[in-house]
Amino acid sequence: EDDAVWVDLPSGQSVGSGGAVDLHLDRVTLPNKRGSGDLLTNVTCTFAQGRRYGLLGRNGVGKSTFLDAIARRELPGIPDCSIFYVRQEVEGDNRLPLEWILQADSERQQLVAEKERLEADGGKDAAIRLPQ
Repeated sequence: EDDAVWVDLPSGQSVGSGGAVDLHLDRVTLPNKRGSGDLLTNVTCTFAQGRRYGLLGRNGVGKSTFLDAIARRELPGIPDCSIFYVRQEVEGDNRLPLEWILQADSERQQLVAEKERLEADGGKDAAIRLPQ
């Protein structure tokens, strides 16, 4: 939960599985966890796949809370799709943004480690991994 970057994959899905979808929220309400009232009330919106969006508003109005709720699938209507989420308070280092994203993808990290293990043992266990 403290990770600044993570990838959330629905069960049975993988990155690159062709699952690009639109995100459509219909009449959702987002409660204010740190105060009174709701941040959003009865809101309908659509984020079309392949498009880029910006959220504008004063500090503290709920922009990050809204994106966090989407990433954590706390709102009804979040489709089975990959969600790459980067918090705004990321402690920087010398990694490129793409490196942050790739390192956050736990499924990819496991596959790279397995590939390296198979290459290190000369491919003796490769047949075990491949479907017959």
